[in-house]
Amino acid sequence: MSVRPDITVAITCHAEGILLHKTLLAVAQSIEHALETKPSLSFQVFVHADNATPQTTDYLKRLSIHFPSYDIVNNTFGDPGKARNECLRIAKGKYVSFIDGDDLMSQNWLLEAYTALESEQYGDFVAHSDMTVEFGALTAVVQKYGALTKPEDTLLSVWSGRWNSILMGPTTRFQQLSYPTNSAGYGFEDWLFSCDLIHEGVTNITIPKTAMFVRRKEEDSVWDTHRRDMAVLPANPLLSFDNIRALTSVGGQPHKATSHRSAAHRIKTKVSDRLQGSPLHSPFRKIYRYLSAKAPTQKSGPLPAWLIAEWQRLHAVDKTLFPSQDLLSGLTLHQSITPIHYEVGRCYKQLIDSTKHNDYDYILFVPWLTRGGADLFAINYANEIARYNPKKNVLVMATLPVASEWQSKLDKTIDFIEFGVIVSELDNSHKMRLLEQFIENSHAAHLHILNSDLAYEFVRLHKKYIVGSGKKIIATSFSQSQDNSGRVFGYSHTHVPRIYDQLALVASDNTAVLDMWQKEYGFDEKKLRLHHQPIVVANARHQQHTQKASLNILWAARLAPEKLVELVGRIGSLLESEQITIDMYGTPDEGYDMSFVSHLPSNVIYKGAFDGFASLPTESYDAYLYTSLFDGMPNALFDATLVGLPIVASSVGGVPEFIDDERGLLVTDIYSEADYF
Repeated sequence: MSVRPDITVAITCHAEGILLHKTLLAVAQSIEHALETKPSLSFQVFVHADNATPQTTDYLKRLSIHFPSYDIVNNTFGDPGKARNECLRIAKGKYVSFIDGDDLMSQNWLLEAYTALESEQYGDFVAHSDMTVEFGALTAVVQKYGALTKPEDTLLSVWSGRWNSILMGPTTRFQQLSYPTNSAGYGFEDWLFSCDLIHEGVTNITIPKTAMFVRRKEEDSVWDTHRRDMAVLPANPLLSFDNIRALTSVGGQPHKATSHRSAAHRIKTKVSDRLQGSPLHSPFRKIYRYLSAKAPTQKSGPLPAWLIAEWQRLHAVDKTLFPSQDLLSGLTLHQSITPIHYEVGRCYKQLIDSTKHNDYDYILFVPWLTRGGADLFAINYANEIARYNPKKNVLVMATLPVASEWQSKLDKTIDFIEFGVIVSELDNSHKMRLLEQFIENSHAAHLHILNSDLAYEFVRLHKKYIVGSGKKIIATSFSQSQDNSGRVFGYSHTHVPRIYDQLALVASDNTAVLDMWQKEYGFDEKKLRLHHQPIVVANARHQQHTQKASLNILWAARLAPEKLVELVGRIGSLLESEQITIDMYGTPDEGYDMSFVSHLPSNVIYKGAFDGFASLPTESYDAYLYTSLFDGMPNALFDATLVGLPIVASSVGGVPEFIDDERGLLVTDIYSEADYF
């Protein structure tokens, strides 16, 4: 009967070639050091080659010359997770320690990690090195920190994995969990394995005065590939909605080595909050980010003497390693726990605490829900989904940092998240990470984008994830915007075509935009959908019109250049001799010049803002005037028709599809005031 080894050392390799020899030398030295202190220790050592390159295969043919007791295992998985699981399957040791085929371990790692695990309760602890030195394409030192409270460890796992692949733990425990295998669009098997360990209640400990030396490649790094492809961490129990929502406490404050937010950051936050919604808010944040980028980086200071000594010792193994004074003087000491870890984790919990369900069928992304046609379309659309299939969980997410005053119009069964408000202090990379974690752990099959820049950018960057996860992406766009110089722009041109290949459906509420997509971009007609806004008609009033000596005309829209606001004044001037008055209602867009009010003729009166068409005294009016430079299918035309008002409107966008002889008149020369009456 064979005796079970104390430690299995599993070295995984693929394209290392002769660099693998350096790793094996370091492993041999660590084993020799352990046996000098504890001669009774026994080891199993093997090299697992997964899809090994010819250079690596050639070196492995000579392995027995240098390391006769080391075994070789060959496979063609092409997947780090599968490779590690195979290592676990054949591991015979009480503990297993992984190392990649181009990395180096400190001489004391195997002994100190084994001793620590033996002194702890068996099965509940996993060991990590105290520090990591990255070398090669870049040089940096990372100080690691072990487990805090479980709630903290949970939320700290949202932004990134805190531990790398080089660890030691109970073999049977690892075999129970196994490493996840990667599929298209997904990655980070070590990070996910760490999440599983935390969820299972395993305590991650760091072993004092031990280090790993991780070689950073110029290219072909699996980690870099994951980052370049915007790979997503797969959904997992640790970051599931029910688990995050159940966290009642996230423990203490950031570790003292990572410090609290700087005084400058705290001041920035206070000032930013004061300026929220002000025209100065965006310039202030840009200036702060610029100055922050210019700030000097944090230097490492004196590194521990033990680390310098080990660094120098490994110079005998790999001559590219040496802690020269020039190298150390420019070195930055990184922390495995940073304020960003805490901030991203806090935001993730706040997002999930805004929800009621543990998973969703449908997420609709909007910039905000304020007062506008697109906002009302989104509200009515979401409400219709909830009414059509009440068993479906529907979520609306607003991605801009603006309060959504119309969220109350959503059906009570629909969840709403002010994502942009919650994450307003985070950079774009942090927002993307939060979207990744939220979308993946929501299990939503349908993602629908309606004028959200952030959602468009998410889909554009996550091509492989969209395909790999099988998500159905839908985009809705309403109009072609145009400025006074004739330049045409808008989401229909600037955003939709960029993610066309990822879209399952492209929708609009008018045929003008659908026709444009076919004629100008060559969109496949099978992908296009004409989807008029769903409207629930309640208390529609059909006004009776009689011959009157005077007429009261209603104009109600946003006060913006594209609504041809000043044209209304010119129309009024033509009608001053008639007994016709025009009442104007509208909220000005940010920065819109309201001086036009002082130049209005006596028969045109600006009445101020309004909260949706239903808030207007429509019974006091005889007709509705609608002026616009461009448009989709305006909600106001539906509303005016429902209260029985005849319409005089600019013939733009989808307007001609709705206005016929019974509903009103179309004006083709939209700038000619004489053509409106």
